[in-house]
Amino acid sequence: MGLGTTAALSAIFTHVARADKEKSIAVFLNASFMNYTFLGLAVVYVIGGALPSVTAVEALGMASIYAVTMGVVHLTVGVALAASSSSEKKPSLRSITLSILTFPAAFALIVALLFVGFNVTWPMELQSWVDMFANPAVFLMLLAAGYHMPVVDPRKYLPTISLVGFIRLLVCPLVTYGAIS
Repeated sequence: MGLGTTAALSAIFTHVARADKEKSIAVFLNASFMNYTFLGLAVVYVIGGALPSVTAVEALGMASIYAVTMGVVHLTVGVALAASSSSEKKPSLRSITLSILTFPAAFALIVALLFVGFNVTWPMELQSWVDMFANPAVFLMLLAAGYHMPVVDPRKYLPTISLVGFIRLLVCPLVTYGAIS
């Protein structure tokens, strides 16, 4: 419900503002597809621990698979929309599919689903090795990504950021609250 409303509002607002196609797609993607995982997984873990039929870890596992699956769906829509806004040759369904399947999160989702589907567990030696290198690897990836970002004046994007923030932080929660009450 909230996703549909935010998608429609972002399309309406960018149409009224006569934004170009590139800006319209950027507002649509940022307003409609939110990064909900960092909050949602913690809530699922807490609520899952209070449910009689499932443990908190089981609830977290199901929610994680759902979150990553939705991330891949959002990636698919994002790649298709971003490709449609480029002035270059229109991409084929095959090239979009290949770019999605080679995306690390999509590949990790496929591997995770295979592990869950075949009930495979990690050997403890491998798990301790992964745990030992995971935190420094994430730090280094974020550091490398930060070095590649250009420095921009945020005032240039203030109207767009304000519009996306209004839709995501005010409209979507109000619509969702109205739908569940």
